[in-house]
Amino acid sequence: MKKNKQIIIEFNGFSGSGKTTTSLQLINELKLSNLNVWSFSDFITNEKKPNIYRLMKALKNVPLSITLQLVRLTLSQKSFSKKLLEMFLACFYIFEKYILLKTNTPDFLDFLVVDQGIIQGIISIFHTNTSVTQKQKKIIKKILNYFSLNNNLLIINSRCDIQLTINRIKIRSGSGGRFDSMNEMELKENLLKQEILFKLFRNILNELEFDQIDIKMDDSPKKNSYIIANAAEKMFNS
Repeated sequence: MKKNKQIIIEFNGFSGSGKTTTSLQLINELKLSNLNVWSFSDFITNEKKPNIYRLMKALKNVPLSITLQLVRLTLSQKSFSKKLLEMFLACFYIFEKYILLKTNTPDFLDFLVVDQGIIQGIISIFHTNTSVTQKQKKIIKKILNYFSLNNNLLIINSRCDIQLTINRIKIRSGSGGRFDSMNEMELKENLLKQEILFKLFRNILNELEFDQIDIKMDDSPKKNSYIIANAAEKMFNS
């Protein structure tokens, strides 16, 4: 095995589709092969609540060119709101963490498993839209190309039936997620919008030739984690 080749395994998919459950199962699966694995929460365990000082620090860590691209992408949305600002900041802090992986993680770490990473973050900025303009697509490609060149990324596309996702969201109701207060009709409408966005973004990932795996979230987390672990180990050993 090649050491110092840390791989980020990043999930994307519907909220409530089971990404976190599968990512936790994946961590256990990889550890069975004596691999050193962290979850994203392990990496940010001592992170302080964002404030102006935290933001200034992040601005120093993230290259100006990437910060400006994210700002352009955010300002290109149809309307500006407090929610959009929150999505921008959440995405920006994820960018910083990926950049700091090169200097802030121990050499022994093999995998970082992220249940909601860069792809999910960028998609959240489009949360009220169902289309991506050519100008926005160009910006997205620049951002993703940067992280592709600077990190070893394995993207997990979580595919889940909308009704199954709605049922899962209802079961976990009370977790504090933004879907908790929605009725079934509102949930379906929002998930249909997300489905369109995920298709658009996955097409962009295909164009950029990212390493990707599609998993069916109606399969068990154990089965999906086994599939992902095999692909991840092959990538690690290549």
